[in-house]
Amino acid sequence: MAGYTLTRTAEDELQEILRFIAEDSGVERALTVHEKLADAFETLATSPEIGFRRRELTGDRNRWWPVFRLLIIYDPETEPLTVLRVIHGAREVERLFRRE
Repeated sequence: MAGYTLTRTAEDELQEILRFIAEDSGVERALTVHEKLADAFETLATSPEIGFRRRELTGDRNRWWPVFRLLIIYDPETEPLTVLRVIHGAREVERLFRRE
């Protein structure tokens, strides 16, 4: 059993990202990205404090972790670890989180 869970938002974002990669770069690349993300989720579940904070965007509690050009946003204080978002780093994250 995985030591992490994804919110519905994170699941939807992950599926959208993988679908885009598959269409743009092929299914093999999408599978590679999915594998790397799953590995990162497991790593974060076992070492939740390794991520960095963006206090101005998500407060003191949540942490961020990069994988390729993607950002995993998670709550290190939950068990199992909760992945809150999976977003592309090229998005205007400041605007995205100010809206929420």
